[in-house]
Amino acid sequence: MFALAFFGVSAGAVYATKNWFQSRSHIQALQTALERLHREIFLIQEQKGLLSQRALKMENVLHQKNKKIRTLQWDKRNLEREFFYAKSKINSLKSKMKELSAANSAFQLKPSVQGIIVRVNPVYEYAMIDLGKEQGIEEGKDLFVIRDGVIQGTLRTDQSFEAFSLCTMHPANPAYFFQSGDRVVE
Repeated sequence: MFALAFFGVSAGAVYATKNWFQSRSHIQALQTALERLHREIFLIQEQKGLLSQRALKMENVLHQKNKKIRTLQWDKRNLEREFFYAKSKINSLKSKMKELSAANSAFQLKPSVQGIIVRVNPVYEYAMIDLGKEQGIEEGKDLFVIRDGVIQGTLRTDQSFEAFSLCTMHPANPAYFFQSGDRVVE
């Protein structure tokens, strides 16, 4: 210290200069650390933005999936209703089939008048049968047509002669026509 005093520098000034250099390097270190923290904050904010975009996309996807689920649930309810309706319709048809089968059995057991279709004209929907006034067939009378033990439909007598009659055809199923040889019962 004596040497410094010789040059006119006090010990306090040396200490202050030393502290100044130390605080300056300390400030630079703090500034470097602060810059590093700013870069890290910027990177975190950038990652946050990317994550927010991904979250928004995932929310949109989730919304679309939920919408699809609601649509599928609605479709399921409608299909269940249609299935229930179809099932009740099938049960109704089954009971009608049983009734027709019983009626058909009754016709097979005791038909009062039996004959056959002699000719069929599908264009004019007329049939000629081998039953007439001799068998008690009058005009306007309805007769059943049976093939293989199953009722195929009805005939309505339009003109009745002694040995034959002309009838209008009323098939049970419009896709099928009566044929020559089909059995006719009253």
